[in-house]
Amino acid sequence: MKENIFLRVFNIKNQPFLSFLEQYSKRLGIFELLDKKAMNCSYGERQRAAIVRSLIHPSDFLLFDECFSHLDQDNKRQAFQLIHEVANEFQKAVLFFELNDFPFEHNYKILHL
Repeated sequence: MKENIFLRVFNIKNQPFLSFLEQYSKRLGIFELLDKKAMNCSYGERQRAAIVRSLIHPSDFLLFDECFSHLDQDNKRQAFQLIHEVANEFQKAVLFFELNDFPFEHNYKILHL
């Protein structure tokens, strides 16, 4: 999964990507799985790796489409808290797209399309 997370990273040595990878993957419970092939991981594990990938790359905004669909309630909560913390720390805008009601209390503005 590690190579999937670093797909867009061109110069890992000069960036704090490895530190963020370790920190975020530990928070989401996938650190021990980073050396596994993605095809050998569950959908939930892959989804958590995708969340880590989105958080470690420099950007002004984060875009998440059904990012909690394959996660149980505890993993949803952990992922949401991590996304929220990283967005606040690095002043990133966040867009969530969900088919169902958003599963957490939040202060985000909800747009129904």
